[in-house]
Amino acid sequence: MFDSRTKARSLAFLFAASALVCALTVVFGDADTIPHKKVLVVAAVSLALALVFSRYAARIHDRLLHAALIAMTIILSLVIHYTEHATLYPLIYMWPALYAFYFFSTPVALVHLACIGVAYATVLNLDDTIDATRLVLVLVLGTALVIGLMIARLQELMRSGIERSARRERALRLS
Repeated sequence: MFDSRTKARSLAFLFAASALVCALTVVFGDADTIPHKKVLVVAAVSLALALVFSRYAARIHDRLLHAALIAMTIILSLVIHYTEHATLYPLIYMWPALYAFYFFSTPVALVHLACIGVAYATVLNLDDTIDATRLVLVLVLGTALVIGLMIARLQELMRSGIERSARRERALRLS
């Protein structure tokens, strides 16, 4: 339903938004607890990926989009790990999750959601906060799953409506 160019440009916007979140974290975050250099490196990588996906949108194929979506998940995980905001920033995991449900098939989107779950659980385990934020893990993944399935269902209804309309148009032309 969507061409690769649209998918790549949309992903470029997500990378740019994550770079902005990183920059705002450095500007407004606690200077004592946030490792500015690490967060700024993550922001720079994210911004570079945004520029690449924006510039070469017409040449990017779905395999690269899947890899980039996993990179987005890793970038968000690094920001959560570096800033130690295990309960605030995970909501940003919604970006790659909903992107996956919007642009890819439901089974593929579920795989991406599982990758997000593994990444977030890894961060929680590394930061020794897995017990305290289990509910947030369920909330982040559950919310993304429910909204993603709703998006997939709406797109399915839209596709069937378009196909039905095309069939009726062909029937009218033949009559």
